[in-house]
Order: sequence, then structure tokens, then C-alpha cells
Amino acid sequence: MMPTDFSINDLKTGDVLHVHSPFRFGKPVRWLMVLVRWITKCYYNHTAIVVRIWGQVYVAEADVKGITITPFERWAEDLNICVARADVQLEEGEIASFVLQQMAIPYDYAATLFYQLVFSATGKWFGATNDKNGKMYCSEFVAYVYYHSLGWFTTWYQTTPTALVGSPNFVKLYFGYAKNVV
Repeated sequence: MMPTDFSINDLKTGDVLHVHSPFRFGKPVRWLMVLVRWITKCYYNHTAIVVRIWGQVYVAEADVKGITITPFERWAEDLNICVARADVQLEEGEIASFVLQQMAIPYDYAATLFYQLVFSATGKWFGATNDKNGKMYCSEFVAYVYYHSLGWFTTWYQTTPTALVGSPNFVKLYFGYAKNVV
């Protein structure tokens, strides 16, 4: 059973945010989210990671601007989220430092719109297989953080939101609106 009184104070560095963005006609980026859900066959279309810096909660994510960091209160809007936590003790300072080093990496449109579609249809990955292309999409970024810190997701470059949601390495703590967590 998920707690109903989950708050921003319960979020820790390394918590994974699985996001379902409702379709909004006036927000073209939300059209892309519908496409991502269709390609990955997953309720969630986006994945991000929580980082605490000096007691403040931020969301680090790969979005259309690249890898960015946003205060949680400003990030939370009309999004349905699932908060998942690794089932092992994390070195939160190490994770936060690594995440911050990834800021400004550009978004990988080719992997999101082409390689993931081919991978979903064929089970074969034709995209980059290392960090040399210098671009990342959302779930790839989160998987890369966990690969770097714990050795999980050895094929992080092809990780989908579905793979992260279904990973047995995480415990789901909250389902609901992001704005209710603040």
C-alpha cells in the first residue's frame, strides 16, 4: 500500500521519478510524450532523478533542453508520478556530484524517436552503445547514473522507462500527482 501523506521531505537523492504527462493540445512537447508511451508500451513517458543539494530538492532530467536541474516545487505540475527508491543504501553525495557533472548534455532525439522504435519492434539496438555520442534521453540518463554508481543497467544506453519501472532493484513509494508531494 502506498502512503497517502508522502511529502517533499520524504524524497532522497537517487529517487527515481516515473512520469506520466497528460496530453495537452496547447503543449506540443506533450504530443511527443504520447509518442514515447506508444513506442515504449509503457504508462510512463518520462523518467527523472531526485537530487538534494544543501537540503533543497531538485529534479535532474534529460528533456528537450538537454540534461537540466529544476527545483521540485517548480517542476511539479499536472504530472502523474511514481516515486521509486533503490533497495540498497546509496552514496547520495557521490550520486549528486555525478548528476551535476552531466548538466548541459544535449537531448538525444534520434534515440528517442528512431532507435527506441526500432528496438521496441525488433529487440535489436542500433543506437550508440557508449557515452561517446554526447547525448542522452531521459531513461538513458537515469540508467547511466545507476550504472555509474552501482553497476546496474549495463546496457544503460538502450534503457526505456518500461525497464526502469519494471526493475526489481527499486521499491515504489508513491503514486499520484507530483503537485501533491510539495
